[in-house]
Amino acid sequence: MIGIQLYTVRTLLENEAAADKSVAALAEMGYECIQLFGGTTNLDMMRWCVNAARKYGLKVIGMLSN
Repeated sequence: MIGIQLYTVRTLLENEAAADKSVAALAEMGYECIQLFGGTTNLDMMRWCVNAARKYGLKVIGMLSN
């Protein structure tokens, strides 16, 4: 399984539409799972990414907390 830590693309996750587009691109590149980041500092961003992951068939495999 190939995954990516979303901290790597954090500058692309500024709003819900951007997060959706970014996760879609990651899925298209062949990533199969994502790891969230941020702890409680940005719950909206995490929600956007989880929703996009579900939409594009990626698994959420964990979370890096600050």
